[in-house]
Amino acid sequence: MEGKIKQGDSYALAVEIGAGEGALDVSGVEAVEFCIGPLRKVYPAEVSYENGAFRIPLSQEETFAFRAGSRVGFDVRVKYTGGSVQGIEPMKIDVIGSLSKEVL
Repeated sequence: MEGKIKQGDSYALAVEIGAGEGALDVSGVEAVEFCIGPLRKVYPAEVSYENGAFRIPLSQEETFAFRAGSRVGFDVRVKYTGGSVQGIEPMKIDVIGSLSKEVL
């Protein structure tokens, strides 16, 4: 995943995880951990799944916490119902600064 996050934005970041030829089958998944910089969110408690993509909610406060001009790490680990855990190769997300620092 190559991406950008703008400080002060609030939205659900869509992430697709492949497994073999298709999308990950969540029926065999116990949990998925998403780490964006120091931020950690877990499916199914805080992250939803719809139409083949995980939706990681980000608040304005959370995106403002990322330093403008930085590249934050993005990492994912999947825990399957059988107990095994598998991660992806960590990636980087560019953080775009905002002139405003106010939460709307």
